[in-house]
Amino acid sequence: MALNSTIDQFDLRYLSWRLDTLDSEFTLNIQRHGVLVPLVCVEFNGERYIIDGFKRYRAALHCGLSALPYVLIDPDIPMVELVFTIQYQALMSSTIHKLGFLQTFEWPLDVEHLSRLSLPFYAHIKKDMSRCWVLPTSSQIFLHQKGFSFKEILNLLHYSSNCFEILLSDDVSFNFSKRTFDEALSMVSALVKRHGISITDVLQKTNYDDLKGSKLTAAQRLTQWMTNLRRLNSPVLIETKRKIDHAISLVSLPAKISYDHTLEQPGISIQTTISSVADLDELTLAISNAKVKHQIMDVIDLI
Repeated sequence: MALNSTIDQFDLRYLSWRLDTLDSEFTLNIQRHGVLVPLVCVEFNGERYIIDGFKRYRAALHCGLSALPYVLIDPDIPMVELVFTIQYQALMSSTIHKLGFLQTFEWPLDVEHLSRLSLPFYAHIKKDMSRCWVLPTSSQIFLHQKGFSFKEILNLLHYSSNCFEILLSDDVSFNFSKRTFDEALSMVSALVKRHGISITDVLQKTNYDDLKGSKLTAAQRLTQWMTNLRRLNSPVLIETKRKIDHAISLVSLPAKISYDHTLEQPGISIQTTISSVADLDELTLAISNAKVKHQIMDVIDLI
């Protein structure tokens, strides 16, 4: 049988590692109909701890509800095992959730316990975990929402924390993906180190603030800024690719010409579909043309 209690009588500490954002439709339903499914709680020394119903509680708190229904259970297993079992799906959905769970319950960082969370074990795992635990809540929420893996998080921590926080705070303007966020941090850090300039200088040279305040969509801002950043980071490569693309556009050949855009592999690829003798004759005639040969060699020389 469900009981009722004022909302301030519930303790969320055992689920404090969860960083899920509130879903607007879910919250609206709570506001309209209240909490229909009771929270699941345990009681110790007169304190009532939620072990299932995180989203319901958060939505109710957001909507200003004064009381909530709940049921009490009397578990015969340790609290950490109870929460691990009930919250398994939420745990396994996010690396940040896993790290928060480990910290909240002070779970041993050994092979057995880490493997249950599908996390690696190695000699300095505790040091790496500590680096993650001290991240600001805003950073942890960002990493949770973007779905970064443990390895990807550690890679980000090698970059400037100042740059990390700047980009994170402006995510609403650019809507970074995992890939673009990592790439941007890498390029900004490389430019700062290579040219001895500040992060502010890099952002200024790439029109970061102007784009952030523009009327473009987040996707358009991100595309333009990443283009500016790549151009500043690899001006020679960008200009060479522009020349190659222009040279290819001049080739009078009934085929598609492609190349390795990293310019690490020399040469070009010529692709076409031949479905008749006429197609073959057209291609043979084009390739044997002295002007076309010269145009193709111009492309190859640039590569």
